Amino acid sequence: MNTEKFSTTEVVELLSLVTADATGQDLSHTPADSPQRFYGNHTFLHLRILRREKRAADLTRLWFAVDSTAKTYDWSVPNLALRLEIPVTPEEFADIQQAPKTASRAYTVADYDVERSEFAVDFVEHGTTSPVMQWLSTVNVGDAIYSWEPTQHRVPEACQHLLLVADATALPAALSILRDHRVFTTATVITSADPAHLDHDYPFLSNVEIHHCSAQTGELSGRVVQGEWSCDAVWACGESGEMKPIRAHAKKVWELPKQRLQVFGYWRREHSGTASDLTRLRVMRDAMAQGEDPEAVEQRLEEIL
Repeated sequence: MNTEKFSTTEVVELLSLVTADATGQDLSHTPADSPQRFYGNHTFLHLRILRREKRAADLTRLWFAVDSTAKTYDWSVPNLALRLEIPVTPEEFADIQQAPKTASRAYTVADYDVERSEFAVDFVEHGTTSPVMQWLSTVNVGDAIYSWEPTQHRVPEACQHLLLVADATALPAALSILRDHRVFTTATVITSADPAHLDHDYPFLSNVEIHHCSAQTGELSGRVVQGEWSCDAVWACGESGEMKPIRAHAKKVWELPKQRLQVFGYWRREHSGTASDLTRLRVMRDAMAQGEDPEAVEQRLEEIL
């Protein structure tokens, strides 16, 4: 359920900001049947589902192969993410002819196989009504979807002891940072994911201190701000409301400098991914109209979303 509403007129206006004409997109290498929306210049990849794994009661992993005509990507990069174009129309786009017929959702590369040119994405299962859950309930091996080409999301600067905080949706990103091991000497993880999510072969966790808490609202942030943690850098991702007190605590109590503090909201409770994307476009539209500094706008988006 979305608490923030968008009129049909505003949705059409906001979507006009991400058309090929509005963004100056070169369509010469864009498949005609791909979703025609662009947030900057990017290429659509054609992905085919190779196999499906049940990793935990609420966790499904899908392995993908990229079209052989696509350029080669380094799938080993930590916190590498891509946007999957889920072939289910989100409620915000219902009955809007100009709207895409897919739901765009960002996911982190959870694993990869260089020799086979394959990569995996983990899906945390929650309910049945969201576009991703609808698609996941019917998708089969051999099915294909589009995604945006992968890009690296932020990783911590080099530090001695790194504190990572992640809910179930952010755990794949946290694990990819831990797997890389180039940005820290020692690390501690606080997670609200089911412990079964880590009940797999992760040899790089052998010297990592791991603390679990429940996934109830406020538990993850409470565990961080009420605990006595020693660190010189923080990376935290999860539900936006959980991240705000963590960000404030790291700034005011731990007094970490900006470059050692990376805290982001992956999703918002009672907001769909589409609603969050529209909110982002609304903020950017208004900021552009007022000639605001792009870096300041980005900072505000981090606080909002």
